[in-house]
Amino acid sequence: MRFRTFAGLGLSCLLALAVTSTSQADDQTDKKAAEKQAAEKKAIEDETKTLQGAWKIVSMSIHGRELEEDSFKSWRRTVDGTHITWKNEDGTFLETSIKIDPSKSPKQIDSTMQSGDEKDKVVLGIYEIKGDEFRMCFADPDMPRPTEFASRTGMTGVSMYTAQRVKEKR
Repeated sequence: MRFRTFAGLGLSCLLALAVTSTSQADDQTDKKAAEKQAAEKKAIEDETKTLQGAWKIVSMSIHGRELEEDSFKSWRRTVDGTHITWKNEDGTFLETSIKIDPSKSPKQIDSTMQSGDEKDKVVLGIYEIKGDEFRMCFADPDMPRPTEFASRTGMTGVSMYTAQRVKEKR
């Protein structure tokens, strides 16, 4: 009878240890997941900061056709948080909100149209920022995300632009 009692206690202890070990492993997994999520959030916040401010469009290609500078030379895009306002000499012509993923290669950007005929449509794109230059290649709404920075003849539904940061005058 003693043996059974000790054996029963031994089994109970082993089960308790196994549950504790599993619980600790789950806690570690949860902790690592939380740390990873916090790091990703910080990376997005840091990247979003680099996109802030006013940008002048310096080149643009729509469906593989290079536009003449006169057609976009007055265009400005101003990034405030995750909101972008597009303006030209006539005023605001487009507003979008963005969601970025700087962990992808190339970096990804989703722009949700907040105004215009395409309101609530999502435009999938890729982007890069090098110093004061921002480049984005994007698909028309409901089209797949581009995988390269190109908008060549025959690339229906893919457009690209380059913008230069507007320096604040002091």
